[in-house]
Amino acid sequence: MSPAAVSATRPTRRARTVAGAPVEVLELPFGVLVRVGGRLDSRSIAAVRDTLHQVIDAGSGPIRVELPEAEIGDATALGLLVGAHHRARRLGRDLHVGEMSDRTARLLRMSHLDRVLAGSGLARRPARPRPATDPQRSATVAALTA
Repeated sequence: MSPAAVSATRPTRRARTVAGAPVEVLELPFGVLVRVGGRLDSRSIAAVRDTLHQVIDAGSGPIRVELPEAEIGDATALGLLVGAHHRARRLGRDLHVGEMSDRTARLLRMSHLDRVLAGSGLARRPARPRPATDPQRSATVAALTA
């Protein structure tokens, strides 16, 4: 295989830390993978939003956002995901959320954003079976943000 062909199939990686939230952009032959870590709240969200907007505006193909080590600090992080999804759709691109922490998956499920951000890019976790007499079913939602 020629060196040009090898470099064309090799992923391009860009990593940086923006306002305390590490963001890694990996350009793959079939789309773009964006991995975000750290705490996502009103202080760090602007820089992460700028990075996502650059990725959305710069290319074509699907975008997969992974949040395995990200901590959703407040509602602005959920707004970031929804806004990026809408921006991508307006430009004819798909944006999906992939790997994420259990807490983030629970937040997306509770806000029904898992339905919006689902599609082929979201790694859905099977629901854990609960006994019918599970006392947590009647627990308040306040523990959701703890």
